[in-house]
Amino acid sequence: MDPEHSFWEYLPDIAVIEVFKHLGDRDRVNMALVCKNWNRLLGTPCLWRSRHFDMAGYRAQIIGTRACKYAERFGSYLKRLTITCSHPSYHTCKYFQKAMEDMISRLQKAQLEEFEMERLELDRFWKYESPRERLINSFVRFFKTQKSLQYFDMSMGQFPVPGGCRILEAVAHGSGDKVSDMLIEDFFHSRLAVFQVRRYITSISKFTNIKYLALNYNCLSEDIVEIFSKNLAGKLEAVNIKVYRNDPHFHHISGYAWRLLKSACPRLRVAFWLESMGHSSEIIPILVKDIPVWDIHLWTGYDDDAEWHLAQTIDHITDSYGHIIVCEFTISANCLLLKQNLNRHTPNSHGNGFAPGTHLIILSINMEIHFECNLLNIIKS
Repeated sequence: MDPEHSFWEYLPDIAVIEVFKHLGDRDRVNMALVCKNWNRLLGTPCLWRSRHFDMAGYRAQIIGTRACKYAERFGSYLKRLTITCSHPSYHTCKYFQKAMEDMISRLQKAQLEEFEMERLELDRFWKYESPRERLINSFVRFFKTQKSLQYFDMSMGQFPVPGGCRILEAVAHGSGDKVSDMLIEDFFHSRLAVFQVRRYITSISKFTNIKYLALNYNCLSEDIVEIFSKNLAGKLEAVNIKVYRNDPHFHHISGYAWRLLKSACPRLRVAFWLESMGHSSEIIPILVKDIPVWDIHLWTGYDDDAEWHLAQTIDHITDSYGHIIVCEFTISANCLLLKQNLNRHTPNSHGNGFAPGTHLIILSINMEIHFECNLLNIIKS
């Protein structure tokens, strides 16, 4: 070895590792060629704890090959795995499924703490059942081996109920007492009354350590809220609930169930996202007074002819949640109606005028109201 290499050979390991941390894979490999010691340090576990693979589109083949090579050499060190597969198509789904199947089969020695895969959208893009079922089977086998999972995010997976329940059962089997952050918003595809499925209720009841939960309203019911109050007592701190117009949302969860949960979880805060909904008759029954609400986001959609009765919704929110220090919510409304509302004109034919004093009530409880509007709504062709 020449003198120059000898000099680098004696650079402290901790300094070399720190440099490695700030480099991409290609630069790490080039750096490891400097000397034997640096090549040895390339295999330091802390350098390979986190990994993100973007398998969108036809890149799934190339990235999948790289992911398999990573899994073979460094998979046992992996703790945090993020996989991106945004906007798959009928043609690329099979490539993605094959890449995932190959990679997962090589990650059996890994014990993940965090798993994140958003926007799988099985219901929207996965036309053929064969790759869809094979992908679900791969996930089930993998999650059954994971004993240390703390963060689980498969938002917008849009799984069918049987497949989604199998995945939840697999996660609960290995890490039901470990998962603290669970993001399953749009985990099942829309239009399903998931809260009525006994298998789902059983699988969700196996999670006993959740602190943060994001899910859809059609995945909640009176019984499920009561299960949370028993299994997650003193642990559950935040729940984000999405209510979508096309999902079943006309079932009622009583104030008693929410009081029970709030009593069991005193630090609990609940946030609502109401999408494509504006009518007070739909919104008010969901927003029970006993829910410890801290944030409401309401998007009415673009149905300008709907009779929203926004004044009733605003009055209900201010009456029910006036004890909250700060409550933010956004209404996307027709600009012309918005102008009338802000000027406190008398209610128009749609019943959208605010009652006098509404704004004074809002200000008195320090509730911030953000209005957004679509300017195209006032352009007449």
